[in-house]
Amino acid sequence: MKRVTRADSPSGPRDPADDTYDVIVLGGGPAGENAAQYAVAGSDRTVALVEHELVGGECSYWACMPSKALLRPAQVLATARHVAGVGDKVSAHGVDVPAVLARRDGFTSHRDDSGQMEWARSAGIDVVRGRGCLAGERTVTVTDAHPDQPRTLRARHAVVLATGTVAAIPDTPGLRAALPWTSRDATNLLEIPRRVLVVGGGVVACEAATWLRQLGVEELTMVATAVVLLAVVGAIVFVMRMDEDPNRWDRARMGHLLVPGGNDDGEQFQSPRGRHLGHKAADISSQCG
Repeated sequence: MKRVTRADSPSGPRDPADDTYDVIVLGGGPAGENAAQYAVAGSDRTVALVEHELVGGECSYWACMPSKALLRPAQVLATARHVAGVGDKVSAHGVDVPAVLARRDGFTSHRDDSGQMEWARSAGIDVVRGRGCLAGERTVTVTDAHPDQPRTLRARHAVVLATGTVAAIPDTPGLRAALPWTSRDATNLLEIPRRVLVVGGGVVACEAATWLRQLGVEELTMVATAVVLLAVVGAIVFVMRMDEDPNRWDRARMGHLLVPGGNDDGEQFQSPRGRHLGHKAADISSQCG
C-alpha cells in the first residue's frame, strides 16, 4: 500500500504542526536520500528532505552518472578494436560525439528529477524545495522563491546535514576572470574544446581528462600536486590510452601531466571557454590541492 505523505494533502493554509517532523534531512543527494530512507524504513516516523536543486544531487546529474556515461562508449570502442574480425572495421573511427552526449543526457533524465520525486513520495518522504539553514536546536528555516517568507521546520529527534560540497576555484590571479569550467560544466558540455587545462588530480579530474581526450580534445594538460599525481598516475595513463601500446605513448598523443618542478614553466594555456589564463602551469599547481 502506498504511504501517504503530507505533500499528498489538499492545498490550503498550512497547519504549523505540519512543519514538525521526526527527522529533517538537509540535502537531497545520495547521502541525504539514504539518510531519509533509513529514517522512515519500517516505522511511522516522518521525514522532510530539504533540497534547493534536484533530488538525487551531484551524483545523478553532474558527477558520477554523466561522467560514467561519457566514459563507457570509448571503452567499448577500445575493446572492439582488439577483437579479431571487428578491430579492422572500427579502428579508423572514433566515437559519435553527438550520440555520446545524447546518451549522457538520457542517463541524467535531462536533469529532470521527477522520477526521484516519485520515489520519495512512495517511500513516505516529504520533499521540501528550497535552501535550508539551521536556525536553532533541531530547527531549520527554508527559503525558496519568496525569501521574505521563510518556512520553519522543526525536528522531534534530529537534523541530518548532508549538504555536499561545491567545486573550489583556487585564488590564482586571473583564474576566476578566465571563467573556468567546474566539474558541473565539464560533465554537461555541449561542444568539445580543442585545448583543456585540468586543475586537480582526483577522481573527477581523472575521469574528465579521460573522456575529454576520447571525445576529441587535442591538447590536454593536468595540473596537480605531486602527491596526488603519484597516487593515481598509473591508473590515469592506463585508462586514457588503454587501446595503445604503452611504449608508444607520448605527450602529443595523450596529453601531459604537470607537477611542481616540471620543465613546462612559461607555457600559456587556454581555458575550455577559449580564454587565455595567462599564467604559468607551475604557478597554478603550487596553489591547487
